[in-house]
Amino acid sequence: MGKVNENTPVITTVHELQLVNDEIPREPFDLPVDVIVTPGRVIRVKRVDPKPRGIYWEFVTDEMLREIPLLNELKARLNGEK
Repeated sequence: MGKVNENTPVITTVHELQLVNDEIPREPFDLPVDVIVTPGRVIRVKRVDPKPRGIYWEFVTDEMLREIPLLNELKARLNGEK
């Protein structure tokens, strides 16, 4: 929809205990964060991976389409439905 781009900051909140230095498995649609906020500090992340673009329809299930009306609407638009 063109509302978010590579320069749009992504910020998350976590508990300090959730921070790890381990390699974490990722999916192609996972969004890298730019800032992590814990109860005690703000961490600016040096991001190396680009942000994913668009919707990865191959990962969207029928259940997701039922539970997320906007996804269902977008898919219908792409298929030329009203």
